[in-house]
Amino acid sequence: MSNRKSAQAVDRDRNFSAFREELLGGPATGRLVPFPGEPRLLDYLLIAALLLAPIPIFVWIRERRLGARTRELRSVLDHADALEHELQECRARLREIPPLVSRLPPAISLSAHATLTAEPEVQAALHDLLQHRLWLKQFGADASLAELKAASAALVHSREKLALQLDRLDEVRKELASAGGDMEKTHS
Repeated sequence: MSNRKSAQAVDRDRNFSAFREELLGGPATGRLVPFPGEPRLLDYLLIAALLLAPIPIFVWIRERRLGARTRELRSVLDHADALEHELQECRARLREIPPLVSRLPPAISLSAHATLTAEPEVQAALHDLLQHRLWLKQFGADASLAELKAASAALVHSREKLALQLDRLDEVRKELASAGGDMEKTHS
């Protein structure tokens, strides 16, 4: 019986070799050659490359967006720091004015006192800035790029308005110093 099985195995191997030679058009070379219409390894590699090609592009776009978000967040923080510095400077300049006003006659000093009412506005602006910073601490990590750009634009706008007020405050301070100097000359 074992001879019979081995004879069948030999016949099967001969038939397979004959079939293969007939199909491939030559003797067996030991090399695997796909049947006609069967995909080859190169086809699989090409399909894999086409399927995987969008992944680096997706990663690049994502990193670019995250980079833009990070830059915008840094910009917001820089503008907030600059605004805080400018508000502190404004407060310091406002505190320089009362000694200048005290040397003026009452009629002139009334208009100068109107300028001094800006101190509560500076305090309110500092409070708003603190609220901005708290918002950034709580929601900055999850804020969208649009929200960060809006916050940055608001801070830039506040800084521009404050710059105008600082210029006006400098003019008033110079006028008060000049008026105080003129008053001392007339009394001397």
